[in-house]
Amino acid sequence: MPYTPTRGGHAPGHLREAFIEWSEAGCDPRGIVMDAEARPVRWIVGQLWNCTDVMPHYVCETLGLRHGSTYAMGVRFARTLRRC
Repeated sequence: MPYTPTRGGHAPGHLREAFIEWSEAGCDPRGIVMDAEARPVRWIVGQLWNCTDVMPHYVCETLGLRHGSTYAMGVRFARTLRRC
């Protein structure tokens, strides 16, 4: 069954990787670049809002979240940064 952001579950790797790159780049409020296309941060937040995949520990540390946090937790936290 394909991933549907509103249902959640296991998100495609390119979406998770885009969030990782954005967070490692300092959570740039101007947006993210995915497939050579600029997108607003709120787009990736919407794509991963219900994602149950666990983020790598280094991403959790970058965002100041506990190890084992999901991408859903990560994007919800990112949204509180007022950069989305």
